Amino acid sequence: SQTGTSERQGPKLGEEDFVRKLPLELWEFPKPVIAAVNGPAVGVGMVLPMFADIRFAADTAKFGTAFTKRGLVPEYGLGWLLPRLIAPSKAFDLMYTARLVEADEALDMGLVDRVYPTNELQAAVMEYAREIAKGVSPRSTRVVKEMVYQGLDQGFDAAMENCLAEMADAHTSEDFKEGIAAWKDKRAPNFSGK
Repeated sequence: SQTGTSERQGPKLGEEDFVRKLPLELWEFPKPVIAAVNGPAVGVGMVLPMFADIRFAADTAKFGTAFTKRGLVPEYGLGWLLPRLIAPSKAFDLMYTARLVEADEALDMGLVDRVYPTNELQAAVMEYAREIAKGVSPRSTRVVKEMVYQGLDQGFDAAMENCLAEMADAHTSEDFKEGIAAWKDKRAPNFSGK
């Protein structure tokens, strides 16, 4: 019998199966995506924040893959992504054992970028987002995001060529002109995203 992917069938949620599409949509979304995890993130609940660009967690958050405890395997690309976010041995540990990881350990292993007391998480995430929205070029953040995600599947030479091409384009952008003008005038920049 054949076991190709065309024969595999998972739950069908219709053409708008957002759970299957969301990880890729998060990556392709042209703006920074920040996940704020304020409780248990287990199974698919762990998958989605891993596809955010940056992850903050409440000190009470917990993370776990759960799949192997149910006779399943990591879904929606987690088996591909997790070893790219953290050390492969740590990814194996989480996926083999399906154990729960507290917020502090998640921070230590790189699952999350910052941990805050639960009652401070939302304000911290909003302040971080405001810093990005007000202080940096939307064009630059869009290009950085593309470069990072493309780079996951590129060799160094291709990534360097892409970087050089993007830097040349950046030097002709309106945001570059505005960034230099704001720096010279010692004022906050007013970026257009172009």
